[in-house]
Amino acid sequence: QLNDFSSNGTEASIWQLDPTTLIARRIAIINRKVILPTDAVDRKTGETGTWESTGILDVSRYYSTAPAETLLILAVQAHYVKGGLTIGGNQQLVESGQLIFLTNKPDPLK
Repeated sequence: QLNDFSSNGTEASIWQLDPTTLIARRIAIINRKVILPTDAVDRKTGETGTWESTGILDVSRYYSTAPAETLLILAVQAHYVKGGLTIGGNQQLVESGQLIFLTNKPDPLK
């Protein structure tokens, strides 16, 4: 059975699926308060699931990670973010997105 993970109002998330038990566990929730460029507008505010993650890769072995730390790189596609300044200075942004690191380390800045 396919689950509708956004039916409870929780924003789009990143899930870890155990291939043996088929248990899905949410490991991150997309924060739609972070809009880039900063002058752009999310035209679907309040509508869960209009942003999504994609291209999740484990890059832990390429970085100096702590023991048992996992470091993922992924893209967040920010659908319906429009109007921000783009290269060339016009306001023709069609969609936004971010390339981010995701880690299980409690505070990656320390």
